[in-house]
Amino acid sequence: MKKISIFFLILISIVFLSCTSTKISQEEPVEEVEEVIEEDLFGKRYIDWKYKGFGSQLPPWIDSAFDNSIEEVRSIIPQLAEKKILILRVDSETLDQAELAINQGLENGISLEGDIYTLYERFWVMLADDFIQKEGCPYTSLAILVVEESGL
Repeated sequence: MKKISIFFLILISIVFLSCTSTKISQEEPVEEVEEVIEEDLFGKRYIDWKYKGFGSQLPPWIDSAFDNSIEEVRSIIPQLAEKKILILRVDSETLDQAELAINQGLENGISLEGDIYTLYERFWVMLADDFIQKEGCPYTSLAILVVEESGL
């Protein structure tokens, strides 16, 4: 009986020590994650974007497209340097509304001055609170279109 009680005492001690060591090692990464989240939320324009949950980074052209700077987009994306492009931007209260508006525009086809545009790239972002006050809506859907056929 004495051997059984000693065995259980040792077993309980091992289980207790393993739980304690596991808990300590799990607390450290949680603190690091909280610091990263705080850095993302303060002082940056976007807090969420397409595929962020999968580890995707913002494309380098996003700020230029958001500001409708066609020349900057052309300089950032070398394939578009010599092309005629158009940037579509839809701001909305919900992501679904912003994406639906872009979809409707693309389904109907974009034709200006005889030029027919096709989709090159598409992306959405969610603005940080500080920027929502300036821009008015939290979600923005962006599309870069390139001339497929020129009417000239």
